[in-house]
This record gives sequence, structure tokens and C-alpha cells, in this order.
Amino acid sequence: MPFPPPVAGEQHLFLGASRQVVASFLHLAVSLVMARFLSVGALLVFSYFVGPEPFASYGFYIAIVTILWIGVFGCYEQALFVCPDHEIAPIARLSCTVAALVIAVVALVCLIIAMVHPGFLDTLDGFSLVIVAIPFALAARASHRLLSNMATRAGTFVLVARSNWAQASVQGCLLLALLAAGMPAIVCLVVADVAGLAAVTAIIAAKLPQCRSILLANVPRSALLSCARSWAAMPSWRLPMSLTSVAALSLPALTLPLFFPAVLAGQLVFAMRILEIPSNVISDAASPMFQSQLSSRQRSRRFAVRAVVALTALAVATFGIIAMVAWSLIPAFHETRWATGLASVAPLVIYFIGLTISAPLVGSVIGVAVEHSAAMWQLVFLGLSAGAVALMAGGLPLFWVLVAFGMASLLRALLFGKLYLRQYPREGVEQYGA
Repeated sequence: MPFPPPVAGEQHLFLGASRQVVASFLHLAVSLVMARFLSVGALLVFSYFVGPEPFASYGFYIAIVTILWIGVFGCYEQALFVCPDHEIAPIARLSCTVAALVIAVVALVCLIIAMVHPGFLDTLDGFSLVIVAIPFALAARASHRLLSNMATRAGTFVLVARSNWAQASVQGCLLLALLAAGMPAIVCLVVADVAGLAAVTAIIAAKLPQCRSILLANVPRSALLSCARSWAAMPSWRLPMSLTSVAALSLPALTLPLFFPAVLAGQLVFAMRILEIPSNVISDAASPMFQSQLSSRQRSRRFAVRAVVALTALAVATFGIIAMVAWSLIPAFHETRWATGLASVAPLVIYFIGLTISAPLVGSVIGVAVEHSAAMWQLVFLGLSAGAVALMAGGLPLFWVLVAFGMASLLRALLFGKLYLRQYPREGVEQYGA
């Protein structure tokens, strides 16, 4: 058995007592806050020297890589949260096989684009310099995702927390070092992004020997085919749902640079990058708690309800404070090149409240009973986000465009909160696999 069975205080910390849940969440959250503090410091120093313009290209790049990253495994890697122990190695190997094929195709396409050099690349300054980095960024994200899922399954939350330091340190130091060396701003951002992910992946692989043994295990082809058939719902339902979700979430970063000048779009994307930090801290700390529950022998309705309520309250309180602080700072930044970005924080807060609540829930809605409903609601979210883009194209003021994106995000959080609770029985406890 690759991982030991669930044991209170070891694999599933929250199963023993509520204080263990809080301790695990706080450990992850504090680590993420410290890591993000390093990232924010480096990013603020970097933005002081380069201005907001490079962040338009970077936001477009991140959106493309994120869309590709969602489908790189065919969503088979998400089965690691709910599969029986004897299927961990076959699913991991199947995920790696699918990822290798996808990355090879992406690399070929990027090479062709770089050789042909179509004119649309010139609309975003510097983007043509990093087109060849997309396969490397995709490979780094894929490796990190697979090992993080395995570490979450094993319950090694301390390792996951400590690895965040490496990512933030490498990204921040390399970002400023490359800038000091005179590299183009967009190249600094992309290289630091890839190197940070590679560093944290290497740490998890070095510290968790179970992952190495699983990935190196001899898995018969028959076992791979059996897992592919058993978990066919992942590529057939989970993958379209995930791609629809990330496409909707990427629409602001993809479309803002197309409808607004680079200076304004750069400010907006930069504001979104800053707001992503508290959102990611909360989501990344909560997601292991939510997902690890899926592989437990028991599922507690009480845990699910309390977790959703606590997540909602934390998101609203955090971004409510951020909105008030940003609003109070607007006079101090009046007539500066960052004024519009700061004024946009208030409507963007609506969007990030919904995103922060829904991110752990979407990753924890796994199973045949909810896949169809989840896919349908993601299509609704995409339709509402596309509607916001249509309003933007029609000349709606920026404030109301951002509010429209925000309302779509809040509706997504509400719907997936209901789907998440559907996985838990009202009686209180359900035997896993029943």
C-alpha cells in the first residue's frame, strides 16, 4: 500500500478533532502568507522600475498557460483524491503519459508559431520573446500539480507549507536578479515563474520518497488501460468542466488588454495579480482540508457545512478590509499612473470573493453523482463571463464591467457550495464508497 490508511493526526489531521483542522489550516495559511509577502515585496520593487505595461503581456501569458495546464493530465490526476490505494501508482503513471503527449504537442505548436511569427504576437509587447517558454511553464506546472496532489493525499501538510517558501524565494530573487542583469521585463517574469515552480517541485520530490517510488513503479499496460476505463469520467466530464471553468476565469486577463490601452490594462492586471495573493493564500490553505476529506473512510456533513461557512466568512472579511484600505488610499495616488488600478480594487473585490470561495469547492466536487451538474454550472459561469466581455465590447464603463465579472463569480461560488454539500449525507456520516 503506497500510503498508510487514514490515521487521526497523521494522514487526515482534521478527522481527530476540530482543533487539528484549525492547526493544519493555520500552519498552511501562515506559511503561504509569509511566502506571498516575499513575492509581493519582489513584485512591488519590480513594478517600481518597469511600470505597469509588462503585466498586460504577462497576464495574457499566464491565462494561456493556465488553460493548457488544466487539461495537461486529462484530469486523471484529480482521481488521486478519491481512488483506492492500489490505484494510486497506475493513475499517477497514466497522468504522466497523458501529460507527456500534451506537452509534446504544445511544444510543436509553439515552435511553429515562433518560426512563422504571426502578426498578432506584436500586439502585446514582448510576448514573442516568451512563446517558446510556454511548454516549459506547462511542464513545471504539471509536475508541481501531480506531486502536490500526492502530498495532499498523504496528508503531508507541513511539507506542502514549507515548499511554498522555496517557490517564493526563488521567484522573488530571480525576478530582481534578472532585472538587474538588464533582461526584458516580460522575460524576467516568465523565467522567475518557471524556476519557482521547478524549485518547489524538486523539494516535494526529495522530501516525499513515496512519490518517487510510486512514479518509478513498474505498472503493467493492462493496469493503465483498466484505470483509464474506470476513471473515464475524468476526461469525459471533469476535463470539459475544468476547461470551461478556467476559460471563464481567464476572460478578464485575456480581454482587458484587447479593449483598453496597455497602460490601463497593465494596471488592471497588476491589481488582479495583487488581489490573487490573499485569494490564493486562503484557497491554497483550505483546498487540502477539503480535498483530503474526499479520500477518508468517512465523510462528515457537519464538517462540510462548517467548512463552507468558515470559508465564506473569511473571504468576505479579508476582501472587505482590502476594499476599505484601497478606497482610503485613492486620494494619495491621485494623478499617478497607478490611480486607475487602485480605484478598480473595489469592484474587483466582488470577483475575488467569489473566486476565493469557489476555488476549494470546485476542486473538491468529484464524483459521478455531481459531475453532470458541475459541468452545467461551469457553462453557466462561462456564459455570464462572456456576457461581461460583450458588455465591455459594447462600451460599458469599466466599473460596471468589473462588477459584471464579480457577480458571475459570486453565482459560481453559490452553486458549487450547494454541489459540495450534496456529496455529504444529512444523517451526519457516510461510509466512503457506500
